[in-house]
Amino acid sequence: MGVDLFSQVAGQLLWQLGLAVAVFVMLVLLVRTYGLGHAAAARSPRIVALGLFVVLPLFLWGCMMLGHQNYMAERRYYWPILPLSVFVVYSLASLTSVTTRSRLTSILHISGVAYLTGYIAMSLVAIGLFFVPSERGSDQRARLMGTSSTPHHWPSMKIAYEFSPARRFVMGLLKEQPDTLLLTSQEQWFYADPTVDRSRLFYLRCGQLRSKYLSGPARIVILASDEGEPQALWYAHRRAACFDQLPTLHLLQRFPEERLKVLETHVPAGNRA
Repeated sequence: MGVDLFSQVAGQLLWQLGLAVAVFVMLVLLVRTYGLGHAAAARSPRIVALGLFVVLPLFLWGCMMLGHQNYMAERRYYWPILPLSVFVVYSLASLTSVTTRSRLTSILHISGVAYLTGYIAMSLVAIGLFFVPSERGSDQRARLMGTSSTPHHWPSMKIAYEFSPARRFVMGLLKEQPDTLLLTSQEQWFYADPTVDRSRLFYLRCGQLRSKYLSGPARIVILASDEGEPQALWYAHRRAACFDQLPTLHLLQRFPEERLKVLETHVPAGNRA
């Protein structure tokens, strides 16, 4: 079960697990280097900050037991704690204040100085690229504006997914016919919208639907990942084969930049799907 979980979350690299193990080893080495007891280590800001790199993956793992979202695979949850790594490494670079030096202390000190030197050098290069009229310069300016693409929507108080062409296309279909059923692999794009009837919003995943069949007349709009054949339904890089029993699917539009597609089907009156 554990192997299956991590293979679903991180694929073959298992970078989250490797990060947690590496940080745990670093915790042990730092506690040993600083000569801290259990009580003192629990109150040390350096140890507590490093401990977040272990606690966060474990917390996300626990959240996965309460829902179907692969939280551990979402790198956005790790971005807020990444700046702490700079301060942790700075503490390694300042190990000269340790009274009892050892070979381990010298290795950690040299590693910290090397990392900080490289970090400062790369930061200066990134700042320089901000003023360069090139693709890399555009990427740096987009990061400053808070968007991963050309910041033509900035500044704005809207959420990023509100600018999605695929979402706007689906919202137009729902506005035309409000009693439409929506199956989507991007259900989080619609939950907060008050104009969407949540009783008609379903996650495109096998095993999530409580109903065994659908009686017509009904119109179904499907927003799915654009993988495989045009009529194939996918979610989270998995084939939603259980929906193959739906009537003939009609491809309405594809969105290559978002790797999404919108399909439609109808269940005639008196029929069941």
